[in-house]
Amino acid sequence: MLQALQDTDEDGLLPSSSLSPLSVFATNLEQFLHHWDIVEEVCHCLDTLGSRAQCFDVIQNAIIKNLCGLVVVPDCVCAAILRCVPRLLDVNFLPSDTLLHFLSDFCLRMLNLLLQLEQSARKRDAVWEACFAALSKVPRLLRLLLQSFCTCDLCEKELHVLAQILSLLLQHTQLRNHMMANASLLQHIIQDLTHYYGGETREQWLTDLLYCYSVTLSGHRANIGMRDIY
Repeated sequence: MLQALQDTDEDGLLPSSSLSPLSVFATNLEQFLHHWDIVEEVCHCLDTLGSRAQCFDVIQNAIIKNLCGLVVVPDCVCAAILRCVPRLLDVNFLPSDTLLHFLSDFCLRMLNLLLQLEQSARKRDAVWEACFAALSKVPRLLRLLLQSFCTCDLCEKELHVLAQILSLLLQHTQLRNHMMANASLLQHIIQDLTHYYGGETREQWLTDLLYCYSVTLSGHRANIGMRDIY
C-alpha cells in the first residue's frame, strides 16, 4: 500500500509544499480510527515487554528502514508514529537524528492537516493528541520543528499557515513552557513574520499570533516572578 501511494494522484492527496515537505494521503474516518485502535493495542502490548530501550530501538530501526525516504504517507500512519514513539520512548534512550528529523516532518504535516479538519472532531482530536504527545515528550523535537521554519522560503499562504500553527502551539497550556524554553527561536520567527507583514495593513493572522505570543510571554514572566517571591 505504501509503495503504491508514492505515485498516486488521487483526490485525497495533500501535496508537499515549502512549509511541509511531506505529502500526506488523507484516509477516511473509519480507516483512520481503525488504524488508531490497532496502534493503541500494539503500544499496550509493547509496554508490557521487559526491555523498554530494546523495544524502542526495534521500533526506531523499523521506522527508519521502512518509512524514511517515502514522499507520500497516509495520515493514519503519521499519527500512529507520532503516538507510539513518545509512548514507548525510554528515558535513557535518545532518538537518532534521522528519526527526529522524520518525526519533525510528520508533526509539521499533521499540524498543517489539523487546521483543515473542520468536520471530523474525532480525527482532529486524535491528530492533536499525537502531535502534542510527540512535541511534549520527545527530546529536542519541538526545537527541531521550530528550526525547520524558514520564513524566507515561504509564500504568503504558507506564512499564514505557519502563523496558525504557532498560535495553536502557544495556546496550549501544557506546551507553553516548552515553547518558552525555545524563546529565542520563537522570537526570531515572529520577528521575521512581523518584518514581512508588519506594516499598516497588518494581516489578521499576524495580529492573532502576536496576541498569543504576548499572552504566553506575559504568563511566563509572571510565573518566574512568583517563583522568585516564594
